Amino acid sequence: VEIAWWKNGCPLKDDYRIDIYNDRLSRHLEICDVRLSDAGEYSVVVKSPVDKAESTCNVVVLESPSRARARR
Repeated sequence: VEIAWWKNGCPLKDDYRIDIYNDRLSRHLEICDVRLSDAGEYSVVVKSPVDKAESTCNVVVLESPSRARARR
């Protein structure tokens, strides 16, 4: 089984903020230190020799009111 994660049509890979991991029968994508630029369309595609499944969601990142005030 192949599993691939995508953001806005581009493949995602593990890095210092993005963690892609398996937990028994489920797969997880975790984004640490979330930024406004992390907003977008995320997809996971699962392929097996006989089938393919895909799920997509839109992620919206909101700036906290305290952080917005600090930038003013």
